[in-house]
Amino acid sequence: MSLEQIRVFLECSGEVRFEGRNREEVYGWVNQTLRQQRYEELKR
Repeated sequence: MSLEQIRVFLECSGEVRFEGRNREEVYGWVNQTLRQQRYEELKR
């Protein structure tokens, strides 16, 4: 998803819950999402 698609999704949706089977799955999803958005390249 592009950053704009994420913004639109968040603006149009109500409460959203993400559940993983375990901590490793959740951390993996977060890590993958941040990498796709090139988070490490953003200025802090």
